[in-house]
Amino acid sequence: VPATLATGPSVNLAWSNNATNAVSVLVERGTNAAFSGTVVSATLPASATSYQDTAPVIDNGRSNYYRVSAVNVLGKSPAAGGVTIAIPGVPSSPGGFNVTQVAGSGVLLAWTQAGVAPSGYLVQRALDAGFATGLASTSIGAPATSYTDTTVVTDTLYYYRVAAFTTGGYSPFSAVGSLTVLAAPGAPGALAASVQSATSIALSWTPGTGTVSTYVLQRSTNAAFATFTTLNPASTATSFVDTGVAAGNTYYYRLAASNAGGTSPYSNTAVQGVYAPAAPTTFAGVLVPATPTAVPTVNLTWANGATNATSVVVTRATNAAFTGTLVTATLA
Repeated sequence: VPATLATGPSVNLAWSNNATNAVSVLVERGTNAAFSGTVVSATLPASATSYQDTAPVIDNGRSNYYRVSAVNVLGKSPAAGGVTIAIPGVPSSPGGFNVTQVAGSGVLLAWTQAGVAPSGYLVQRALDAGFATGLASTSIGAPATSYTDTTVVTDTLYYYRVAAFTTGGYSPFSAVGSLTVLAAPGAPGALAASVQSATSIALSWTPGTGTVSTYVLQRSTNAAFATFTTLNPASTATSFVDTGVAAGNTYYYRLAASNAGGTSPYSNTAVQGVYAPAAPTTFAGVLVPATPTAVPTVNLTWANGATNATSVVVTRATNAAFTGTLVTATLA
């Protein structure tokens, strides 16, 4: 009878009792077939036809030899024997116990095993470190040294441990591993891009819901993202400066957040071109003569065809080559 987590193995013996004049039955357990070494015996009532040995020798496969005899005042009957039970040793505790979440699969448990080869493993999961709440046990066969728990619920903290067993007994439990099962984060929102310089674009966004382990920012020169470059802002960031752009191109950006539970959908696509603004046209100036109370002024007008300008700079020079003293005014 194999060991359980609470008890060791036992051996159940049964026989037909043919003696009509026995006063008792003698069951003997030896360490060899000749019963010449250490012998452990139990005396039972004459009517007995079965016996449970709750303390057999556990020694990594060493055999237990059994025989049974009827006894009266004249002595023992010839023994009925030939029962040999080999009980494997108890495995050592599993080592290197590791608990990780696998996106879309559940929680992956992995460990190593040395020494006595187990026949299986007992995996336990609980909601507390003392394994008193929400205890769930699963047995898996050897030689597996990993197990995936697919019945977890997101945003829940779980504790895990594993023990190795043979029919001879259970090892001590491994170290306890724990983790909180994460749901995939929500998509970032409000992704916006603006030119910072001829070689850089500044991006900003609002984070989505949930825990973010990494951001995946994709940059492409086509709206379908058929080819793209992946950038990795910090997991706590809400802005990023892309310094890998070049003037004369339009860039498309999208952003996703990820953690052990999976990857979010992508954000909106932000589009930003890196182009010098178009030059103003129909530039004209009109002199406004001086008056007794005012100095002369020059009124300048132009058509502004630039859609990506951030300001307008007006420059006044003392020669047509604009090589002398320059006076500038920057207009919003």
